[in-house]
Amino acid sequence: MKAHKSFFDAACVDVTPFSFVLEIEDKKSGNKIPLTYVPTSRIIILANRPKQAVVRYKDDLPYREVFGGAVIAVDTKGFGEKPCRSFSVILDNKNQPIPVDRLDSRDIADGITTTKRKSISMALGIGLGVHLKSGRNSVFTNGVDFVNEVGVTPETDLSIVEPRVGMAERRPYLEWPSALAAARITDPNFHWQVVEFDTSNENGEASVQPYLRVPGGYLVTVKVAYKGIEHEETLAITESKEITSKANKKVILHNQPCLNPTAAMWNTAVMRCLAKAIAHCTGYGLSIYAKASMDELAAMQQIDKEVPKETPKETPAPEASGASSEAHSPGDKDARDRLIEEISGLIDRTKTDPANVLAYHGTSSFEAADPSILIRIHEQLTVKARRIASQKQAA
Repeated sequence: MKAHKSFFDAACVDVTPFSFVLEIEDKKSGNKIPLTYVPTSRIIILANRPKQAVVRYKDDLPYREVFGGAVIAVDTKGFGEKPCRSFSVILDNKNQPIPVDRLDSRDIADGITTTKRKSISMALGIGLGVHLKSGRNSVFTNGVDFVNEVGVTPETDLSIVEPRVGMAERRPYLEWPSALAAARITDPNFHWQVVEFDTSNENGEASVQPYLRVPGGYLVTVKVAYKGIEHEETLAITESKEITSKANKKVILHNQPCLNPTAAMWNTAVMRCLAKAIAHCTGYGLSIYAKASMDELAAMQQIDKEVPKETPKETPAPEASGASSEAHSPGDKDARDRLIEEISGLIDRTKTDPANVLAYHGTSSFEAADPSILIRIHEQLTVKARRIASQKQAA
């Protein structure tokens, strides 16, 4: 089979005849979720056996330890001048990182094979749509459908095209396969890399790592080059935290700084950072981030503006009943205290007048507020903190 002429042609290749659907257990729900899989050997054949090299680390090992897990990197020669480096985390049959001290030779060999497949998709486009997490059929195995969804040709001006929008937890976002396809279709020399830092690892030991340890968490940075323009993007490694409300309902707070990330969380942050870097450098998908920022700004304007000084509404004292006792159980109180502590920290960081916040939400104190109000206050102050940080960075 002859090599494909361009990334656009390669991304259009239909891998449906060679794909399988595997069932993977979801860690959160425990349910089985479908995962489309195309054998690496088939991807290699379709790509006309491209030049690949496994990156070697300390003691010539084909992996490096990141947050206790094993990360493999593979370089693949694509259509541009520089090879494409792709990363994968060695996972178990439940899609969770395998601790380094539990790895065996089969795990490592399988991890290399998986990373070779991903690297070909990222460098040459073949099977790239399989990596999507949302879409009409969850993933796209038909390359033409994928490219049509991305909506880009080699002549497209990415700053004016309407991006493909993915959905996660009811929120729109730019998926990295779409962003990468848009960048590589319009610039064969598009290049990206994960920036490494002299920092400390999870054990506090000085080392060079593909992340930066900072107070209260970790950052990842991705550098991209598109049509001669370079751009760096930095994101925090985050997680979703579960808070139990007064009505004993579980509420999820998204994008919270993670103090104990896993290798999989690192990898997710890197790919999210890649997508955002492409959006900022090319314009493709930037409207998605702009809309999210406007929604956050609109919410924060309610906190920022002056609130008329009036007597706050008193929250009725809890009655001595079974329901009240359950609402103030030790587990509930611990979560509530942690949330109030985080709110206090955000108030200090954003220089927000707590009296205005309390008056706006109609409560006399944070301790007396309903958990749902506390959650809303926390989300609004988090948005304000991000906005202030972005303004300082821009200045």
